[in-house]
Amino acid sequence: MKTTIIFILLLVEFSFCYSQNNQIDKEYFLLGTLDDYLGRRKNGEIDSTVDRHYPHEKMLTFFLDSLFKTEYPDLRSDTTSSGHRTLYSKKLSSKINHYYTFTESNVRSITEDNREVIVYYGTLKAGIFKKDLSKYSYLAGVFARYGTIKGDTFIIKLANSTNKFKTCEKLLKTLRCENVETETLQTIPRANTITFTSTKKLKPYLLQTKEWMKKRKTILK
Repeated sequence: MKTTIIFILLLVEFSFCYSQNNQIDKEYFLLGTLDDYLGRRKNGEIDSTVDRHYPHEKMLTFFLDSLFKTEYPDLRSDTTSSGHRTLYSKKLSSKINHYYTFTESNVRSITEDNREVIVYYGTLKAGIFKKDLSKYSYLAGVFARYGTIKGDTFIIKLANSTNKFKTCEKLLKTLRCENVETETLQTIPRANTITFTSTKKLKPYLLQTKEWMKKRKTILK
C-alpha cells in the first residue's frame, strides 16, 4: 500500500512538472537511458526485457515505471537479492526494439525456462530523429543515467557503448551545442567521454529530469 501511494504521488508530481515545463517524448527518453554495452542486447527473437539497472539506479527504474505503467500494464520490475533490477514488458520491449537493427552474435544465453537462445546486439536505425523534441528527449535520457555537470560543462560517460557515443556526439553537434569534445580510452571496458556546453533550448531538458530524480531519491530508501 505504501509503495502504491508513493508511486501515485510521484507520478502526479512528475506529470505536473512536465506540464509546466518542457514536454518530453518518453519513448526517445527511454531510448536514451537504455544500456548500450556492446549494443542493445536481445536474448532470442522475442525478449521481454526492457532494461537492467544497477542497485544505485533504483530511482531510474521507478521513474521509468511511472512513465510507462499506464500505457503498458504488463510492465513489471524484478529485483535480485543484490539489488539489481530488471524491467520487463513484452509490448514495450517490442516497441523499443523496432528502433534498432539487430545482428546475430556468437553468444548464447539460457532463458528462465532453460532454453538456449541466440544473443543479438542492436544499433539504432538511421533517420529516427526527425524532430528536435526527439533529440532533446533522447539526450535527456542519456544524461539522466550517464551524465554529470561541472560548472557550465555537461559530461556524459559511457562504457563500451560506441553506438550511443557516436549518436550523442552527432546530436549535440546537430543541435549546435558548443565545445563538444570526445575522448576514448582503450581500457577494459573502453571508456567514452563527451563534454559540451549546452544550448539554452536543450539545457532544461537535461536538468529537469535529473533534478526530479535527485530530489526524490530519498523517498525510496
